[in-house]
Amino acid sequence: MADVAAAFQHWLGGGNVAIVPAWIGAVVLDFDPLPGCRIEISHALEVLASAGITKTPVALSPGEKHEGGAHFYLKDPGPEWDIKLPEFNIPNLDHIDIRRRNYVLLPPSTINGKEYQWYDDGQEAWALGTVGLAEVPAQWLAPAKAGSLEAFTVGANLEAAIERLAQACRPGDAEFIQQALTGDWPENQADGVDRSAAEYRLARICEEAKLTPAEASAIVEASAVHQAKFASRKDERERLVAVVEKAFSQSLPTSGRKFEVYTFAELEPYFSTPQFLIYPLLPRGEVTILDGDDGGGKSWLWQALAAGLTGSDVVPVPCDHTAPRNCKVIVITCEDDPLTTVGPRLKALGANLALISIIKPAGGKYVDGITAQDLSEAAETIKSLRPDLIVVDHLTLFASGRPDLDTRRDTHARALIDGLKALAKETGAAILLLRHIRKERGSAKDRGLNSVAFRATARSHLVVGPDPNDSTGKRRLLKQVKMNLVPALREAIAFTLDPGSNPPFSWSGLVEASADELVATEGETQAIREERTEREEAKAFLQEILADGPKLVEVVAREAERLHISKTTLKRARLELGVRAYQVKGAYPPQWVYELPHAGGAR
Repeated sequence: MADVAAAFQHWLGGGNVAIVPAWIGAVVLDFDPLPGCRIEISHALEVLASAGITKTPVALSPGEKHEGGAHFYLKDPGPEWDIKLPEFNIPNLDHIDIRRRNYVLLPPSTINGKEYQWYDDGQEAWALGTVGLAEVPAQWLAPAKAGSLEAFTVGANLEAAIERLAQACRPGDAEFIQQALTGDWPENQADGVDRSAAEYRLARICEEAKLTPAEASAIVEASAVHQAKFASRKDERERLVAVVEKAFSQSLPTSGRKFEVYTFAELEPYFSTPQFLIYPLLPRGEVTILDGDDGGGKSWLWQALAAGLTGSDVVPVPCDHTAPRNCKVIVITCEDDPLTTVGPRLKALGANLALISIIKPAGGKYVDGITAQDLSEAAETIKSLRPDLIVVDHLTLFASGRPDLDTRRDTHARALIDGLKALAKETGAAILLLRHIRKERGSAKDRGLNSVAFRATARSHLVVGPDPNDSTGKRRLLKQVKMNLVPALREAIAFTLDPGSNPPFSWSGLVEASADELVATEGETQAIREERTEREEAKAFLQEILADGPKLVEVVAREAERLHISKTTLKRARLELGVRAYQVKGAYPPQWVYELPHAGGAR
C-alpha cells in the first residue's frame, strides 16, 4: 500500500488513495447505512462470521452521505462467478454494493476532513497487506451469466489498456479522457452535466483507439464518471455492456452490400408527380394526420369524406370536383361501434356501403378492429382489397396493440408510423390517421397527442374543430396545417354538423380561419380574435396608403407607427395582401418601396 500512496504522491502531488479491487484480486462489500445512522461494526462482523468469514481486511468509512459504513475486502472468486448476497439482518443497514472493478478509497483518504481507517480489534489493524483476504462463501456464488460484466472484461489488463489509450487517442481527446477517468463528477445531475453522454463518449474514444471491447469496458467501469452515477445501480453490469456494445456497433462492418451512385439526370425518367385522392388534403401513398378534440367532428368528417368518395350525392367531396366517386374504403381501427354508430351514419350520409369495409380479427367483435400488432399479418388482406382510402380511428387505439412502444418518444412513434407509410406506398392508398389533441395551450401544429414525429413524417396535417365565430355550436371547420407536396389549402372548409337533422352533415363552403383558432382554449380564442382585428386594420391601412401607387418603406413604417400598428402586425398584413417590396432602379441613395400586387409600378 505504501507503493500506491507513493504513486499518488508522485503523480498528483498528494491526495486521496483509491484502488480498483480487481487489480489485486479482491472484491469489496460496501456496507452503506441509512442516512444519519451508523452501522455497528460488531453486528456486521457477527453476521459475516456466521457465513464463515472470520477475519478479512475491513476499512471504516467516514462517508459523505453514508458516514459509519464499512468496506469488507474478500478474495475475488473470478469472472466466472457472480456474487449473490443473502438478506442481512444488520441494524441501520441501507444496502450493500459489490465492488470489483469500481474504485474504492483506501485509508488514510479523507472526505470532508474525516479519514478512512482500518478496523482495529485492539491487537492489530485488519488492513490490506496485514490480514489475508477471506474467501467468498460458496453459498453466495452463482455461475456468471453469458454477457455479464466480468465475462465481458475477461483478459482486460486495465493499466495496460489505459496506457494504450493514452498513446493511441487523438490529441483533442486527451483532456476529456483525463477528466473522465479522474475528474470530479457530481453524483446527481447538475449544471447540465450529461454523465451518460460522457460515459458513451469515453467508450467511443476507446473504440477509435482500437482497444478491444473488454479493455473499453474495464476503462469505462473504473472511470470517475461511471463511478459517480452508475457504480451502485443494480443494473450496472447490463447497462455498461450495453454502452460499450453500442459504442463499438457504430463501427461494425456492414453486411458487405455494394452501393451504386446515380445522377439526378439518370433518375429523371423515373420522376413522378404527387397523386391525390382529394386535392390537396389527401395525397395517395402517404399518411395524413387529422387532429381534433372530443366532439370536434373528427369521426363525422372521415365518414363524410368516405361517403363522398363512394359516390354520395348527400355529401359530395368538398374543394376537389375531380375526386373519384367509386373508391374503396377500409376502416382498420374504429373508435365508435360499427353496428350502432358508424354504419347508420354512413347510410344517412348516402355512402355506398358496399365499397366501405371494416377489417377485424377472425372470430373477434366488429368493434375490435386491428392494431399495430396485427398490421404486418393483415397487410396482405388489405392489399388484396386494393383500397383507395384507409382510415385509422384513432392513433391511441391503433397503438394499444404494441405496449412495447411509447408513442410519446420519437423513435417509437416513427417505428409505428413507418408501418402505415409502407402500407400506403404498397397500396397507393391515402391513409387518414386520427388523433386526439392535448388539453393544454399551444399552436395547432403541436397540439396533437403523442410525439411530434407523427406530424413530422406525415405529408398532410389537418385540424378540425368548432367554428369560434358560430353561435349555434353546429358549425365546424377543417383547416390544413401542413402540406409538403403542393401548396396547402389557404382557406378552411366549413361544414354543419346536426345529428338531429336530415342530412346530419352538410358542407358550407370555404371561409377564412386559422388552425390555432380551432384548437384554442377560451383565453387563446380571445387573443387570436384581437390579433386578427389588428391585422385586418393593418391590411386596410396598407390598401389605403398604397392605393395611389408605390410608397417609400420608411414612409409607410412611419405612418403605421403613428397609428400604433406594430411592426409584426404590419408584416403579417403585408404578407397576406401580397404587398411587394423592391428597390427603385437608379435611385441614389438606394430607395425601397412597397406596392400593392398587380399595381404595375415602375422598377
